[in-house]
Amino acid sequence: MPIPSDPPQPVPDETVFSSTVCIEGENLSYPAVGELKVFDGEYWVNQTLAHVFEWSDIAAKYAGTAFPGSPSNGQPFYRTDLDMPELFHYDSTRAKWLGELRVIFIGRASSTSSGNLDLTHAGVVGTSSQGILTPSQLCIVGVELFSGNATFSGTIDLYEGSTNLASILTVSASRSGSDHTLNQNIDADAGWPHKYFKVNVTGGTIDNPIINVYTRRVLT
Repeated sequence: MPIPSDPPQPVPDETVFSSTVCIEGENLSYPAVGELKVFDGEYWVNQTLAHVFEWSDIAAKYAGTAFPGSPSNGQPFYRTDLDMPELFHYDSTRAKWLGELRVIFIGRASSTSSGNLDLTHAGVVGTSSQGILTPSQLCIVGVELFSGNATFSGTIDLYEGSTNLASILTVSASRSGSDHTLNQNIDADAGWPHKYFKVNVTGGTIDNPIINVYTRRVLT
């Protein structure tokens, strides 16, 4: 479709027109070259990109003390009211605002060839009464497991108390496994929640396992 040489009429307020593009409202796209004009409701006015994109307008939309309503998937928002301000994005799969990536390292200097091996971090073995220590509510978004000098088959399961919440990784005759696209909607609350990991060994031997748990902060 040919681009008109003159701005079209009539148009909504704040429509942007250049010699190569005409786009309405917030869906703005600008060429590398070309005259830029903004319709003020009556006239086409020459403007610069700096004038069109005022920082105060951007900050009002993408930063503040409360998330905007009806967000779209991947929409960013910078929360300025936190002790340590943080950039979040909206995850429509989980219907949550998720913060920056954090990694929790857990493991255990032990091995087993059958049954379960409980894991947590900081030298504390996970039990039904103490689990993962977290400074804030976190959502688990990925996991990696590494075994020592032996291969094994089995699953990594997340428990709360004596309840198996989910199997988050399956390993088959290997020393390692990972899932970086984990879409399960599992949170770990702040403080000492009752969530911890078990490695359920069904074959081979798991040896001195280490798990990297990828998380993102959850905020409402």
